[in-house]
Amino acid sequence: IAASASSTAGGLSTSVPEAELFNLPFIFRDLDHCYKVLDGPTGQWLANIVEDKLNCVVLGYWFSGIRNVGVFVESLQQTKRKTIIEMKEIIIRYFN
Repeated sequence: IAASASSTAGGLSTSVPEAELFNLPFIFRDLDHCYKVLDGPTGQWLANIVEDKLNCVVLGYWFSGIRNVGVFVESLQQTKRKTIIEMKEIIIRYFN
């Protein structure tokens, strides 16, 4: 029997707490850094834990972007704020 599933780090971390590591905001410098981590020893470490705890085979990782930021009060585009320092006065929501 074959089956397929996908999950966010937040959803996965309820069964595999180690996955919560990837919910930390701005953990990756850029997309290349993200691929290097997930395709390297850290990604393999997490895959091994997931496979052991959930009795499954991890085929790979996917994501819906890195450094996604949502704001409540104002649009970053309207204020032309682009760096984390420029956003210090804004309430920021990180998605889990």
